[in-house]
Amino acid sequence: MSFIDSLPSIAENDKKIKELILYFVEIICEYSFDDELLINYTPNLQVIFNKYLTDTDISIKVCALRSVTIFLASASDEKFVMKFGNTIPTLISIAIEAIKADEDAGKDALTSLGDLIEAHAKFVKPAINDLLNLFTEIIGISTFSETCRIAALNNIHLLTISSPSLIRKDDLFKTKTIPALMSMLSEVDMSNIEEWNKDITENTLSKNDPSSAAEDILSKITQELGVKFLLPNFIPHIT
Repeated sequence: MSFIDSLPSIAENDKKIKELILYFVEIICEYSFDDELLINYTPNLQVIFNKYLTDTDISIKVCALRSVTIFLASASDEKFVMKFGNTIPTLISIAIEAIKADEDAGKDALTSLGDLIEAHAKFVKPAINDLLNLFTEIIGISTFSETCRIAALNNIHLLTISSPSLIRKDDLFKTKTIPALMSMLSEVDMSNIEEWNKDITENTLSKNDPSSAAEDILSKITQELGVKFLLPNFIPHIT
């Protein structure tokens, strides 16, 4: 039995060991620089992924989600990556569970999904509507933490980069995402008004509150989707 084969049995019920194992897997994948090596060890790695993606501890599930996304992002062979398409619903489900359970875990899960969108646009394309719906739901709920909402907002931007034509055709973007984005834009923190009134550059303006983050991402989304598409869809919400 190889060391990788023995990893799941080493951890048993020790959370710290599970985290270390998954971190070890991340390092192996991230610095492999070799698709053939990843392909050869895929069966072994899948045993680890499958075990920890179904762990009872949400923090371990999120660690496993991150390990899976790093594994996939580390592979350049699109055909190889596409074989793991059936894992996307599981990753989305874990992200939803994490957001409900813990702010930090939720942000980590959203960041991992963002990394996957950025690395393999074609891979996530079949689930683009589900991803857009998840991110839209998050930015639309003001009681969620700012960090989670801003992470979800950034992921919407990544979707517009990776699949602009699909986003333009998606009714969900027009009927739910745009209203949620406009609502987020209106959440001005009055305590930051002085900052807005100062003669400061864009680089020094904070993007850590929902309204500022929405303004920043809106300008980037406009570049990706075009004013000709966005303006007719935004006008009903500002008149």
